[in-house]
Amino acid sequence: MLSTAQNVTMTVLNVIVLIALLVFGVFAVYNNKPNFELTPEHLYDQQKGQQWGIWVFVFIIVSWLVTLPGIFGPLSNGWTQVLWWIELVTNVASLVCCCAAIFYYHRLNTRPHD
Repeated sequence: MLSTAQNVTMTVLNVIVLIALLVFGVFAVYNNKPNFELTPEHLYDQQKGQQWGIWVFVFIIVSWLVTLPGIFGPLSNGWTQVLWWIELVTNVASLVCCCAAIFYYHRLNTRPHD
C-alpha cells in the first residue's frame, strides 16, 4: 500500500501539474500565433514552444496511463510502488516541459519585432 505521505505528495503534484497545464494552454493558444511577421528568431521560439508542448502531452498521457492498472483490480505493493514512481517522474517531466514551452511562447511575443 502507498503511504499517506506518498498519497499527499502525488495529490499536491497532480494539482500543480493541472495548474501548469492550464497556464501552458493559455500561452499555447494566445501566444503561438502572433499578430506580426515571424523573423527567424520568432520562428525558432514558436517551433521550440511547440516541440516542448508535444513532450508535455506525451508525459501527461504516460502519467495518466500508469493509473489505469489500479482501476481494473488490486495490485501488489511492489507494482503499486513502481507505478507511483513512474507517475512521479512523468509528472515532474511534464512540469519541466511546461515551463520550457511557456518560456519559449512568452519569449516569442516579448522579442522586438517590426
